[in-house]
Amino acid sequence: MPTVPCKCGRDVWYDASVADSVVCPHCQGRVDLPPAVHGTVTNPSSTSATDLRFPISLWLLVALAAVLLPAWIRDEMAYHEIGGRMVATPMGSVLRVTLNPWLLISLGLLLSVRVRELNLSVWGCAALGAAVCWAALAAGLPASLALISVVCVGAGAGTVITVIHHRWKWPTWLIAGVVGFAALFVGRLWAYVLIPLGSDRLEMARIILSAPMPYLAVYVLSMPAVVVAYRRMKAGNRYLLTSPIFMGCCLSAAAGGAMLVAAGQYHPSGWLISDLRVMSAVVLCGGWVWRGRGGLGLACTLLPLALLVSTMWMDTIGVWLPGIRGTLPVLMLTVMVAAAQFVTR
Repeated sequence: MPTVPCKCGRDVWYDASVADSVVCPHCQGRVDLPPAVHGTVTNPSSTSATDLRFPISLWLLVALAAVLLPAWIRDEMAYHEIGGRMVATPMGSVLRVTLNPWLLISLGLLLSVRVRELNLSVWGCAALGAAVCWAALAAGLPASLALISVVCVGAGAGTVITVIHHRWKWPTWLIAGVVGFAALFVGRLWAYVLIPLGSDRLEMARIILSAPMPYLAVYVLSMPAVVVAYRRMKAGNRYLLTSPIFMGCCLSAAAGGAMLVAAGQYHPSGWLISDLRVMSAVVLCGGWVWRGRGGLGLACTLLPLALLVSTMWMDTIGVWLPGIRGTLPVLMLTVMVAAAQFVTR
């Protein structure tokens, strides 16, 4: 028996010979059935945009990774001292650019895209989180408490966006853009008054946050909360409509603080427009393409690979085409992939 997708995200069994609509047993909403063609009922899930765009979205990502990886590994190979010798570790190079603070910022943007919104505050929250983390460390707080305070700052930014959206019904992308720009401005202004920190205080935290495992742990542990928020939003819960925005702000602020501790320096000037890998990764993983119950899981699974491909493209295309450097290659990649996904919709 065929099924039809309901607005709550579940599939409902139906018999077109009985009626032209059916009541969803989960949310009690009425779902219109697809029209019958030549005596048989077409299943919309078999010809949906997801199925048509699945090859182009997935195979573009795999093809780009296969083409870029050999050249990128040759130029960006990481070396570690093992047994008194310097040994090449290509897997270390891949993990270094895949599991890092940018992955958490990309996840924050992806969550908003999955609910048909655009959280433009992720860059600003990262810059503000770095500034707050630096100030907390300068005040004598340990790195763990400094990162907790950074998450609270991100939660505050997410709360502001949520309250304004529910109270005045302004578009979320506009509110997030204004809040993100204000956060970025404050973060850049803060850079002129921050005092330098001693390197010995951050040595252990820098070692921990320079490794990929903390970001992998946060990424995996945040998945249950992401799925619960997304399902409740799909079920029509008004108050949780912008919860992905809230989570994105928290993740971005935490990523900014971790980025500062791992790098040992504060430079938020280019976090808004000079690095488009976040947006490119969301487009490459098909964040705005996949539909259905498994779309969120598939996008989250492909996001680390998409971030790797975006980074390899940014580092390699300048070697192949010396006249194209900086933000332009990533912008070109984003536009080309988005166009291919749109044409094959």
